[in-house]
Amino acid sequence: MFVVFFLMALSWSPIFPVLLNIPYGVCLLLSCGSLIFFISIYGQINLKLALVCSLFVFACLLIGLVSGSTIYIYRVCSMVLLFFCACQFAITFVDIDPLCELLTNFLMIGVIGAWIGWFYAFFGGEPLFSILNLDGRENGLYLSTMSSFNYLGVIRPSYIYDEPGAFSFILCATVALREVRNLDRKKSFFLMCGGLITLSTTHFLVTIIYFIFCASIFNGLILISLLVFATSVLFVERQEFEWLKGRFSTTEDGRVGFDNRSNQIENFLLVATPEIYLYGDIECQKRSSSICEEHGDITSSPVTPVYKGGILALIGQILSHVFLVYVFIKQKIYRFSAITLTILLLQRPYFDFLGYGFIAFLIISEMGIDICRSKRGSA
Repeated sequence: MFVVFFLMALSWSPIFPVLLNIPYGVCLLLSCGSLIFFISIYGQINLKLALVCSLFVFACLLIGLVSGSTIYIYRVCSMVLLFFCACQFAITFVDIDPLCELLTNFLMIGVIGAWIGWFYAFFGGEPLFSILNLDGRENGLYLSTMSSFNYLGVIRPSYIYDEPGAFSFILCATVALREVRNLDRKKSFFLMCGGLITLSTTHFLVTIIYFIFCASIFNGLILISLLVFATSVLFVERQEFEWLKGRFSTTEDGRVGFDNRSNQIENFLLVATPEIYLYGDIECQKRSSSICEEHGDITSSPVTPVYKGGILALIGQILSHVFLVYVFIKQKIYRFSAITLTILLLQRPYFDFLGYGFIAFLIISEMGIDICRSKRGSA
């Protein structure tokens, strides 16, 4: 169980690759390898699932060999490996509620620490120490939470993660998983409301969706109060919150301040070629930095998978979203989880990245398996 918890909650923290000097690839192989080993001991590998994943891996190896890129093989095979581990885990272990509760309690500690750290920084507290994220940004420890953002004492807490958006992602994904497992909503409500401290626009949106689909009238009133309070900050004439107002204002080119994805789609359309659609940014992968700076930012938008992994990554992305749309239309009890995961994966389509990919595929697997069991029971 700890291996799965590590995959879901700890593996994507910058603490391991940066502070402990453990390469990301080593974390991926050790975590997934250990999980497959324990599954083979306690259960049985699903041969149909293994066959499908093997075909994807074979296609990935073939394209990688033809293109001469080991980075391509690494990226796409990582996605397939995470899907296999998540789906096989869901098949083998029917009751994952203890894991959900462990993850929830871990994140509740993070939410409490985030609020403490926010007030600590707001009243003048300095970071106790800092580490560098993999992208080079400084990530400071503000008493009880990390944060890579500090504007005149206003931080956006990220707990143990590299940025607040990552913290918000796992909070929202955990609540989505809890809804699939039909667990107590009190803790889910705490995570959603407490997570507003990340000041993530996506978290605000998912919180509203949670109120629409899941919250009771009493909890809804509390939630509305919190949202009204949070929104009122936009009208407070304090310099510390000017950046937050800017996120909801319109820029000269007509975009809303928090929209940093549409320009990535534009960047992709300017550089997209048949070769990129097939292999991804194959020429960039051959450079020492593995990136093409002249392409601009295409790191976190709906077009990122095809830009990074070509046709195979695009197939994985499309299949995931088609399934989520089907669940939203056909399965009323999973609507919140389906729409939440859709929003999260459109904003951060990191299917091949530890943590992001595993928890997303686990939610998808849990819904798919439960739907199959329900159909068999009614047959």
